[in-house]
Amino acid sequence: MSSDKPRSNGPTDIEPGGASSGLSGWRIARVTGALPTSAAFWLERNDGSATIQIIVRQRGEGMSLQQTPLGDVSYRRASGVDEREAAQVTRSFAKMLVRGSVPITRYFPHLSGEAKVDDDGARLRLAQVMEQAIPLLGDDRGGFGALAELTTPTELIFDPPGIAEFLMPEIEVDGSPLFGWVFRGIYMPSTARRQRLDFSAYVLEFTRDDREQTARLTLRVDNSDAKTFGRCGRLSLDVAHDGEVDEVPAEVSSLASWVIALLRVRTSAALQIHVPESLEELRAASYPPRSEVIETSLQLDSDGSPMAVADSTAPPPSLNIALDPDCGQRCVFCSVKSYVTPRDAGEVDVEEVCKQLQQAQRLGVQEVRLNGIDPLQHSRVFDVMDAILAAGFPKLTVFSPGRRLADDRFRAAFLQRVPAHLTVSIPLYGRTPETHDTVTGTPGAHRQVLRAIEGLRTDGVGESVRISTILTKQNVHEIVPMLLWIRDMGFDGQLGAHLPYPMRSTTRDPYSDSSMRESDLLARLSGDVQSLSAEDRAFVLPIIARAFRHPCVLSGSEAETGLAALGGAFPESAMPLAGTEYRSKDFVHASGTGEEGEAFAVAVVECPKAADCALAPICPREHYSVYAQLYGLGEFVAVKPSQLYRAQPIGVEGASGSAANGGVWSTARAAWRSIQKADPRAK
Repeated sequence: MSSDKPRSNGPTDIEPGGASSGLSGWRIARVTGALPTSAAFWLERNDGSATIQIIVRQRGEGMSLQQTPLGDVSYRRASGVDEREAAQVTRSFAKMLVRGSVPITRYFPHLSGEAKVDDDGARLRLAQVMEQAIPLLGDDRGGFGALAELTTPTELIFDPPGIAEFLMPEIEVDGSPLFGWVFRGIYMPSTARRQRLDFSAYVLEFTRDDREQTARLTLRVDNSDAKTFGRCGRLSLDVAHDGEVDEVPAEVSSLASWVIALLRVRTSAALQIHVPESLEELRAASYPPRSEVIETSLQLDSDGSPMAVADSTAPPPSLNIALDPDCGQRCVFCSVKSYVTPRDAGEVDVEEVCKQLQQAQRLGVQEVRLNGIDPLQHSRVFDVMDAILAAGFPKLTVFSPGRRLADDRFRAAFLQRVPAHLTVSIPLYGRTPETHDTVTGTPGAHRQVLRAIEGLRTDGVGESVRISTILTKQNVHEIVPMLLWIRDMGFDGQLGAHLPYPMRSTTRDPYSDSSMRESDLLARLSGDVQSLSAEDRAFVLPIIARAFRHPCVLSGSEAETGLAALGGAFPESAMPLAGTEYRSKDFVHASGTGEEGEAFAVAVVECPKAADCALAPICPREHYSVYAQLYGLGEFVAVKPSQLYRAQPIGVEGASGSAANGGVWSTARAAWRSIQKADPRAK
């Protein structure tokens, strides 16, 4: 915490010892937000023999046991009591709400209002209820003032500057905290590989004033999702939450409640909402401006026309086409099929791809990347390749498990249809069939992949092959010998490795069963590297190290082992986390499917140490949210300029201060000298 002053931690502090509930023999054990549009009070009998979950919904949202001016009350779960007693306790709780024994409006003011916007009387009554609750917030009241006296706006331009203006002065960027949350900005949601840019939704980002926690609320127009946190006419507010619908953290749901309540007070029947239809109509893509918020510079819709262009001065270098027939594998790290239903629409897919190719050709795109679950398994893949060749694209990169290329006839027909510059990326997960087939969940896969790789080399295109691997707990024991084996096969310059990544924002993703803590994984691999000859170490270590995108982990390993983990893989700039590359402006996105949802939009959280770390310029400065849930972020430690200046990590050949490290150490020295100049006491 950045301050020692007491803070309201949320609605759980309303019941000191349970007495404030006023229910004889019962206490409020905890309080959470619940979807849709409600709060959950978890009551427990004092002797622990019974529990009841009481739900307080927004007025008029659905059936209830007891209606009150502060929300409609019912119960959802009960144990240790019969229905009659559960109903009695629920009604008693409702009476406590009305008498003010449970100050619900302090934490959930939106429950006192209705989503209707054609009743100015109801809007003003909500404003009065909120004004009565504002003094209870103490120092955490934000900028809230006399709400009922404010002029109601008649227009909302639904872009970041317009939304910021709509929320002022009560909620203002970098303004006073509300429940300890400071409003940090407004920006567009992350764009998945197969999603269009959405101008009807924006993320409102808040951080605790100690910056150790982030809350992201999404404000939408005309959202049909029934499980939104709150509604206000055409507007709705969602809470980024991965758990159960009735387990939204109290401090986050209280923040969201005040935001949606403010929206209701601001919104009258006269309000007109104008939603931009293209990027050009936005006055700004973020507020305050952020360079990284437009994560996809261009996307093409189903008729081939561009949906958004962030930089019209140069064409994106690649068109990414996703074809999604089933790959026939069940890889231990992959959950893509839970997002993308394997699909082969035959001629329909071909027609869609041809439209995308024509548009990309007019834009000057040079490379086509054929991607998806397994594009080579598509029934019309040769028609797609013929169209790519006929359109004159000089480069083609194919990502596939590669097993179909083991078929000599298929491979020959494939190679007849490739342009001058071809790259085929094929994954290999183990030195032995047992390991590779375990990772892929497919007996015989290892044999087929090796036959495909050897066939491509025999056919004279071995230099076009790129072999990739993923470092998982299932194959970590074979990574080092496999890399040496692949080098000895003649593919020494065509190897790459990366860590697995979660495709869903839940610990139930296969990532949980295939990943390891980064520092533990690197320590395991470093142990195998230690025993190698100097020549073998110089080959293997940089490949492994480049899979780790957080330089603090590499720096720590280097200090502990003496191996050139950071020095051997020092990047010129920050590398994105695996699975987030498609946010880059380097790709135009095209897909012939419509069911992908959030596929490949990997959820991340900001690194809490980035602001204090000298390695931040070469770090993605974010972590997978699922990783944070599984392992925490304690292993990621801020590296000080003084540490870099003194450590001088080991170079590739084992010499301190080698040319490979020149850039980082000159930068570190400059940073450290500036600190010393400002404060000569710095160590």
